[in-house]
Amino acid sequence: MKILYADDKKNWHILFENVLKERNIKVLHAYTPEDVVEKISQERPNVVILDMTLRDGSALDVLPGIVKEGIPVIVIGYKSEGLDEEKLKSYGASRVLQKPFTVNELLSVLEELGERTVEHEEEEKLEIVLPEEATISPSEPEELEIIELEPGEIEVQPEQLSQVQEEQPVKPVKEETLPTSTVATSTEISKEELKELLKPEIENIIREIVWEVVPEIAEKVIREEIERLIKSRLA
Repeated sequence: MKILYADDKKNWHILFENVLKERNIKVLHAYTPEDVVEKISQERPNVVILDMTLRDGSALDVLPGIVKEGIPVIVIGYKSEGLDEEKLKSYGASRVLQKPFTVNELLSVLEELGERTVEHEEEEKLEIVLPEEATISPSEPEELEIIELEPGEIEVQPEQLSQVQEEQPVKPVKEETLPTSTVATSTEISKEELKELLKPEIENIIREIVWEVVPEIAEKVIREEIERLIKSRLA
C-alpha cells in the first residue's frame, strides 16, 4: 500500500514514517496544499492522511479536490484545530480521527480503505466501453479480373481435347507371372543328406572367419556348437 501523509509538523512525519514502514506501507510526504496536489498527480497514492493544519493552508483547501480524484481521505487533528467530523464528511472525508488515537485504530482504518480502493480499481478494469456504431457504406461492385491469352499462345478447344484423348490408345497392362519353382519339403530330404549339403558351407565359414583368428581350442568349440545347431534343426 502507498499512502500520502500531509502535515505541517515534521515530527509527525517522522512518527508516521517509522510506524507504517514496519508494516510494509510506503509513505509519501507533503507539507503544503501545493505538495498535496503534486504528489497525488505524480504518485497516485491508495489513501491520503490529511492533517487539519498545512503550511499556508488547511485540510479544507485540498479535501474536495482529492475526493474528486476518487482517493479515500482520512482527516486527523485536534478539536482546537477546527476538527469537525460532520463538516469534514460533508466535504467528502472517508474517516475522521481525533488526536490522540492508537496505532491499531489507524491501521484498522487504513486496511478498510485500502481494500475498498482495490475493489474500486478492479471494477474500473472490468468496465467495458462499447465503441460507437460504425456505419458501413455500400461498396461498389468489384470488377471481375479478365485473363486474356497473349499473342502466340494456343487456345485449346474442347473438341480438340477430346480428339487428342481418342487418338492416344491405352496400352494394355501385361500381367506378370511369377516363375514357379519346385521347393522340396523337409520330408523329401533325409537328415544325413541335409547334413552333407550343409557341411561345405560350414567348412567355408570356419576357414574364412575362424581359421586364422582363433586358436585350435576355440575352433573346436565352434565346430561343436555348429554340430549342435545342426542337430537341433534336424530334431
